[in-house]
Amino acid sequence: MGAWGYKAFDNDTALDWSDAVLDDSFWRKIKTALESKSHHTARAAACMVSSIMGGCRAVRCYDFDARQLAIDALTRIASDREWLNTWDEPDAVLCEIEKEIQQLAETPTGTSLGENLSQLV
Repeated sequence: MGAWGYKAFDNDTALDWSDAVLDDSFWRKIKTALESKSHHTARAAACMVSSIMGGCRAVRCYDFDARQLAIDALTRIASDREWLNTWDEPDAVLCEIEKEIQQLAETPTGTSLGENLSQLV
């Protein structure tokens, strides 16, 4: 095992494990959700990208940019006034979606998987 730090993902074994978890099947599910007509599903997938993988090398291993696809999905959802108006407080929902877009936009694209995940633990 190669280790370069003391955080949970500062070693090859942890990164190999996370690559196995974040496999092709996982990414296909994320992509499908981000492209779905269900705003709830797309929004959950976008937040998952932001929270766990935004900008990490695992995202770039596949044939799509999950971070950008998540931003696009949230932007699409934010522009759907009809859907927003189904909420008791549409402005509050829109505010939360805008925060989610901002969080994704601010995720450094050069961040490694280990750095992203170690911030969660």
